[in-house]
Amino acid sequence: MAVQEEEMQVQASDMESLTRNMQIREDLIKDLQMQLVDPEHIPAMERLTQEVLLLREKSCFSRITGSGSFQKPKTTIAADAGRSGR
Repeated sequence: MAVQEEEMQVQASDMESLTRNMQIREDLIKDLQMQLVDPEHIPAMERLTQEVLLLREKSCFSRITGSGSFQKPKTTIAADAGRSGR
């Protein structure tokens, strides 16, 4: 009985994973459809798609290596720079 319950839990976990993957794919399809509707936004969508793919790769790599932390990019905001000179 315990073996069957464990197998059912594994199958339930697999189903949840597949459901999440299907939702992600449906969202990607919707995004692609939006690109077809408004072709002037294609460059922005391509850039965002590349950013998402890069973040996914970083996320997977951090899970594999166990680091789990990302470095924040260093940004300077002009308004903040002006305040420091006061």
